[in-house]
Amino acid sequence: MCPYFQIEFDYPIDKDRRNIHLMANVQVDASGTYYIVKDIQTVSGAPAMPTRIIKKLNDQWVHVESERSTPLSTIIGKIIDEKLKE
Repeated sequence: MCPYFQIEFDYPIDKDRRNIHLMANVQVDASGTYYIVKDIQTVSGAPAMPTRIIKKLNDQWVHVESERSTPLSTIIGKIIDEKLKE
């Protein structure tokens, strides 16, 4: 796997299960322990959210700063796991 790759994913925006399709760039840090998810935007290029840093902790994808899992870290983490298998 290269240290930088692009992903696309659907992110839930409300309780009615509506999603927004997003894309982002993922960069692996030099030690390989965390992933910087940046340039998170809609497919039309509109910025959607700020940069996130996630890592795998006890088989769960979490945000580095809080060490808590969120739907976002879980969704992106599953995609990273798939990339690691390639």
